[in-house]
Amino acid sequence: MKKEKDRTTIMWIIITVLLLLVGYDAWACKDRNKRETISGMITHASETYLLIPLIFGLLTGHFFWSQHFRNDRSRR
Repeated sequence: MKKEKDRTTIMWIIITVLLLLVGYDAWACKDRNKRETISGMITHASETYLLIPLIFGLLTGHFFWSQHFRNDRSRR
């Protein structure tokens, strides 16, 4: 029972954080002259820190490549 409660709590924390990020991004898009959107911040930081695009590439490759192999195994 406790494990299920922990999962529910974590799920609500993640949902809250994502809603806050979406809310900030919408607010920043509306007032574009004064603020930068989240994607703009990431793009700007990527020009300085080349590790950021590498990390995004590794993460997306990990997510999609693992799905490719999982689907191949289920077809056999």
